[in-house]
Amino acid sequence: MAKKNLLKVLFVFTGILSILGGFSNEANAFHGRAWRFCCDPCSFSYSPSENIVPSCSVPQESFTERPAPQASMYIHGETVSLFNGKDLAGWRNVKGDKPNPNWTVENGLLFRKANGGDLYSEKKYENFILEFDVKIVKGGNSGVKYKSWNTSGFGLGCEFQVEDVPTGKTAARYRTGGLYDVYEPQTDPSVFRSGEFNHGKIIVIGNHIEHWLNGQKTVSAEIGSYDWFCRIKKSKYADVKEYGMVRYGRLLLQDHGNDVWYKNITITELQPVY
Repeated sequence: MAKKNLLKVLFVFTGILSILGGFSNEANAFHGRAWRFCCDPCSFSYSPSENIVPSCSVPQESFTERPAPQASMYIHGETVSLFNGKDLAGWRNVKGDKPNPNWTVENGLLFRKANGGDLYSEKKYENFILEFDVKIVKGGNSGVKYKSWNTSGFGLGCEFQVEDVPTGKTAARYRTGGLYDVYEPQTDPSVFRSGEFNHGKIIVIGNHIEHWLNGQKTVSAEIGSYDWFCRIKKSKYADVKEYGMVRYGRLLLQDHGNDVWYKNITITELQPVY
C-alpha cells in the first residue's frame, strides 16, 4: 500500500513539473514581467500585469520570437459587407446607441460631414481581413481602428492611419497606411493618392498584423515581439497596457474633425485550424 501511495505521489509530482515546464516554454521571457503570452500562433490571449512594457535596453535574446502565423492556418469565412450603401445598419456610437446623424449616407458613400463622434461596429472581431475604400479631405486626418476598447467614452485601439498631408509635413509614422504612432509605412509616400479613394486592407491573424494600401504592404508587425515593445515604449501608448492586447474588439471609424468618405467596407473572419 505504501509503495502504491509513493507511486501516486511521484506521478502527481511529475505531472506538476510537466505543467510548469509547459508554462515556462509557453511564456515569453519579458525580463521578469509577470504576464503570460499564450503563444499558439493560431489563438492567443493575454493576462497583463500592472507593467508590461519592457525597457528597450533589455537584451533582444531575452525575448521569445515566434513565427508569424499563415493564412493557410485559418479557415476563411464568408466575406460580409459592413456598409450597405443605404444606411448605417450595423454601426453604433460609443454608447452603443444610434449613430450621430452627422455620419450619413450620400450617393452611396458613408460620409462624416460634421462632428459626430467615432463610429463603432456592432460586432467584435478577433481574426479577420478587413477591406475598405477611403477618401479624406486634403489636410485631413482620420483612421480605422481595431482591437479597440472603450475608455471613458473614448475609443482606443490599433489604428490604420488615414490622412492627406503633403510629404514632409508630418512624421512618417503618421502617414496613411501606417500603424499610427508605432509603425511607419514601409512604402513610398506616392502609393497614397491625394484627393482620391484609396484601398486599405487590415489583416489580423493571431499575434500578426498587416496593413496594405493600394495593393502594397505597408506594415507587418508581431504583437509581443521585441520590436513591438520597443516601438510601443517610444510611442504615445507607452503607458497604455491594453494597447494591442485586446483579443476581441470593435472596428472604429474615427471622427478626427475632418470630412472623410468610406465605401466597399467588407470583412472576412478567419477561424484557426486545430
